[in-house]
Amino acid sequence: MAVPQTQDRHCRAPRRAPERTCVGCGKRDAAPNLLRIVLGPEGHVAFDLANHAMGRGAHVHPAPQCMDSAARKGLSKAFHTRVVCEPIALRDMLAGAVERRLKGLLGSAIQSGNAVLGRQAVDDELGKNTIETVILACDASDAPGPALKRAIADGRAVAWGSKGQLGAALGRSEVGVVGIRSPSLGRAIADMCRIADGVRSCSEVR
Repeated sequence: MAVPQTQDRHCRAPRRAPERTCVGCGKRDAAPNLLRIVLGPEGHVAFDLANHAMGRGAHVHPAPQCMDSAARKGLSKAFHTRVVCEPIALRDMLAGAVERRLKGLLGSAIQSGNAVLGRQAVDDELGKNTIETVILACDASDAPGPALKRAIADGRAVAWGSKGQLGAALGRSEVGVVGIRSPSLGRAIADMCRIADGVRSCSEVR
C-alpha cells in the first residue's frame, strides 16, 4: 500500500517576495526592488521608504526614466486622480527622503554602538571582520588601504553625500568613512545609498 508522502516543513521552497508594478515603466518586479509612494489627503505625494505609512500606495523603480514617467502620468493613473509633480521635484523629494532615512539609520547605529568612524578605525575593524557595510563620502580623498579595498571589491562599500553631509548625519563636523557593524542596519543603509545613487550622480563604490 502506497504511503502518501508529506513535504517536510523544513524543506519547503523559500517564499517568493511579493511583486508590484512600477508606475513608471509598467513592468512587474519584486517589491524590494521598488519604492513605495503614498498620496496624502491634500493630494501631495511622499516616499514611504520605511514602508510604514498607511493607505494606498504606488510603486516605482529608483531609476531616472521610471521616476520621470511616474511624475508625468504614472502617479495620476495609479491614484485615479490628477497628481501634479514635476520630474525634477520627484527626484528632489526622493533625495530628501533618503537623507532623512539615512540620518535616522546612522543615528541608530551611533546610539547602539554599531558605528565606527574614521579611516584607521574602520580599517582596524575590517581586519577583525566585524564590519558589515562601509559608507564613504563622495569627496573622501584618502586612498583606501588593503582592508578597505577588499570591502569595495566584495561589494560591501557604498558612497553617499559629502563629508559634511555624512558628518551631519552622525552629529560630527565632517566624516569621510563610516563602518557599520550591525548586519540589519548595514543592509538598510546600503539600500538607501544605492537608491540615492540610482537617481543622483554619486555612484556606488566599485
